[in-house]
Order: sequence, then structure tokens, then C-alpha cells
Amino acid sequence: GTGSSFTDRQWLLAFSDFYNDEHKPVDDFGALFFDEWDFEQWNLTWNLLANCIQLYLKFGVTQAPGERLQQRKLKQEITEILIEWADIYFSSLSKFNTRISRKELYDAFIEYDPLQRKYISPTMFKKKFMQYCQYKGYVFNPHKYDPVTGKPHQFDKDGKPVIDDKAGGVEYFMIGVNAVEPEVKQETKKLRYIPPQNESI
Repeated sequence: GTGSSFTDRQWLLAFSDFYNDEHKPVDDFGALFFDEWDFEQWNLTWNLLANCIQLYLKFGVTQAPGERLQQRKLKQEITEILIEWADIYFSSLSKFNTRISRKELYDAFIEYDPLQRKYISPTMFKKKFMQYCQYKGYVFNPHKYDPVTGKPHQFDKDGKPVIDDKAGGVEYFMIGVNAVEPEVKQETKKLRYIPPQNESI
């Protein structure tokens, strides 16, 4: 799910894939967890659990830093194959800040991996493409933003920014390398007139 109501009720944790089919905990600890523990190991475990309870009662639940988790979640939603294709497709700087039709990009993606047609529709492709821009720190359709304020040029009747680029029934995508930030106005130094002081000779 998405939205503040959903995120307020969840605690996110990240787990690495350090252990897998080829590398198991028994390889490092010499015993199967729980089943092959002796009294001393169980005693250490109960002590750890007691310490965890004390820390929880003292500090409550501490949220882990969310940036990396959000990046990992975003990467999962985009899919590895789309990231791989887009990294290759946009490896040339000439593709940046250039209007490319959505159909051309989608066709290039499907040509890269034809099986993806079953899983990613043209509509879904747009969503994932925008997520890819977010993931890489690029700007989707930068020409739709005011370079001075950094705000979108247009808003719809509900106040949502309009960043779609459509002309003649064709939708275009463009990627900007840097995030759109308001331009900083340079203040010019004003020269102040200082009258000459009358010095007696």
C-alpha cells in the first residue's frame, strides 16, 4: 500500500542476502540455530532477548534510516531488467535533454527483452520510467519546469502539476541530468558615493 495512513502503521527493516542456499549460518557458527544449541548458547540468547526488552522499554521502537530502504523498494518496483536497459540506453549523453517518443522508448525496451511485453504494458512502462528517473536522480521532462522557480509551468484543475509532454497525439519523454533547482539571483554590489573629505593644507 501507499499513503501516509499506510506508512504510519509500518516499521521497515532491511535484511541482506548474506546467507543463502550456498552459505548458511551453520557454516559460520558450527551448529544449526536452536536445534543444536547447548545450555550456554541458550543462556546467551535469553540474555540478548532480555536486553532487547529493556532497550525497547527505555527507547521505544526506533525507526531505521529510510533512504536506503526507499531506494531498495524503488529498485524492486522498477525491476532490474528495466534499470539495466535504461542504463545502457542512456549511457550516451546525447540521449539526455532530448525529446523521445514514449513508443520509441517502449519498443527499444521490448526489443532488449521481448518477454517483458507480458509483464510491463506501455502505461506501466511510463510509471516505471518516471521511477527510474527518481531512482537515478534525474528529472523527468525538465522542460516542464520553470528554471527560475523550479516549479512546474502548469497545474491541472485539482492543483496537481502537469508534466506530460504530448503533441499531435504522441507522448514524449525527456530526461534531465540535474534536478531542477531555482536559479540563485546574483546580487550586484552597489557602489556608494563617498564625498571627498576637506583636508586643510
